Amino acid sequence: DLTNESFSALREKLKAETGWDILANLESAFQPLSSVNDPGMEDNWLYTGRGFKINYIPMNVGWLMITKEEYGTQTYFRLYARPLYQDGSMGKPVLHRAWNINARFDNDPGAYERGGELAPAYPTGYWVDVTDMALRYDWERIPATPNWTTYFQGAQFNLFVMRQGLTWRNAMLELYPPDIFI
Repeated sequence: DLTNESFSALREKLKAETGWDILANLESAFQPLSSVNDPGMEDNWLYTGRGFKINYIPMNVGWLMITKEEYGTQTYFRLYARPLYQDGSMGKPVLHRAWNINARFDNDPGAYERGGELAPAYPTGYWVDVTDMALRYDWERIPATPNWTTYFQGAQFNLFVMRQGLTWRNAMLELYPPDIFI
């Protein structure tokens, strides 16, 4: 209940800015404690009810793209959505080359070890910065896990969380009794 108004407002803004409902079909918005955690993601924000994962399938047809950003030892990804109308009325050009995370599946050992590769050219057309838009509604991106180069889900490019100053443990205690940590 602490996040749904912000999520709904973000969803409406993204629909208005892109012409399509990017948040209509999420990969996940909550994980019950009975579900198995992905490797390297013990403090999974999807357990807290304060996170959501955007479905990445539209990336396969060019409706989503990511760029890679390094900050110290942390790797982050920025997610962009392609607006429905490419006449300049929606979005703006992206001045960074996209990160082709799917290159790891192209039988190139180097691309696999790097977790993908830079796209050969700058993206064409107009794009909406989903990461920036989400931040305006208090949804933060999460850094990739240390194993992201060899574990696709570890990239976490499609995961956004609303911390509101909480640690993961404190966010968990909003939903569950302290006994869950025993």
